[in-house]
Amino acid sequence: MVRYSQQLFFEYGWALPAALPLAQIVGRAAFTMLGIVYLVWAATALFGRRYSFDRRMMSAYLLLVLAYILAVPFATDPLRLLEDYLIFLVFSLVPLFTLASLACVENGQRRLVGVFAWVAALAVVLLYAQLAHGLSQPMFIPEHFMREDNLPFLAPFLIYGLRRRYGGPKGWWVAGAAGAIMLAYVLMSHGRAALVGLIVGMAAYAYFVLAQPLRRISLAAVVLLCIAVFARGEEFIERLRHATTMEDRIDTLSSTRTAMWRNALANPPENIWIGVGIGNASSSSKVFSVIVDKKEQRASKHLHNFLLDCWYETGVIGLGALLLWLGTLLHRAISNWRHSLDDQKARLGVLLSASFAVIANALFSYSYLSKQFVIYLSLFLLLAAMATPRTWTATAGPRVVPGAE
Repeated sequence: MVRYSQQLFFEYGWALPAALPLAQIVGRAAFTMLGIVYLVWAATALFGRRYSFDRRMMSAYLLLVLAYILAVPFATDPLRLLEDYLIFLVFSLVPLFTLASLACVENGQRRLVGVFAWVAALAVVLLYAQLAHGLSQPMFIPEHFMREDNLPFLAPFLIYGLRRRYGGPKGWWVAGAAGAIMLAYVLMSHGRAALVGLIVGMAAYAYFVLAQPLRRISLAAVVLLCIAVFARGEEFIERLRHATTMEDRIDTLSSTRTAMWRNALANPPENIWIGVGIGNASSSSKVFSVIVDKKEQRASKHLHNFLLDCWYETGVIGLGALLLWLGTLLHRAISNWRHSLDDQKARLGVLLSASFAVIANALFSYSYLSKQFVIYLSLFLLLAAMATPRTWTATAGPRVVPGAE
């Protein structure tokens, strides 16, 4: 029974992380169930095998895990810290299990990128189906109903998959149409952070995969931004109508994000080195209380900027550990991309494009503890950083070395 389960895992189950974005669209329960099934199944299938991960990568990961728990004795709500910390640990295991699994799957990296392309296509169809249903509801509010957060990092996979499937001029037209469909959804959702992420992801795709010059990429990004402003011009004008100062205008356009950032910098945590503790920033009324229409309101539960979020809750030590983790993976991933050729270089370019889309979005939306940041960003960077110019193949011996050079 155990052997049969292991066999099924290495045939099909290893690709389950790619389905997590679809489960998010369906709902929290579907995501939780799929995540639990994957982790238990992967742990069972990988049990008894020896792995030798890259030491530098594992050192950065362990330092991050340690840095996030330092504030327990000083946290206002230590139970909330432990709860959020355990969720972070569980999320962080998904990319590591996936990396270990792909070392046992023939052409695993190539196949997983292909699965993500299919998932991206299905996600677009499902999102528009939900939108059609939502438009028929009397109390439809785009900001509350539409789920655009994952489209920026799924877009590079979909465009890559369509271009490979159709090729030639037809591939360009089909991929362009898919990009326009995703852009239209993001614009309708009023998700400005997702819009930034989508534009950055497409710009990164043009650079890493299409090898376009930076001037042309910058011009295309400006054109897309102008289209977005033109499409939502009335909304911008309405938002700015009651603003009297430049600071008010910026706060209005950022949905009070910039006001929270100023509050956080003006009211730093008491212990600047270890912060207030994971999940404890929301207890600070000085940070999240903002003025909207001359009335004081509570803006959010986190700062909508992964750097400030991490600094405020885990301090300088936690932020430094996070930057070391990301920097280690990015440096290795870009180095692999530069030294790879043809299809392998294109796949690494897709993974890097998706990573930059998540990072850009996280500067205005995601928390450093979000699913997008902990699971997807780490997964994409690990796949690119631990890849080699050769395609991964199934390991014959008992010792498995993911990403070994």
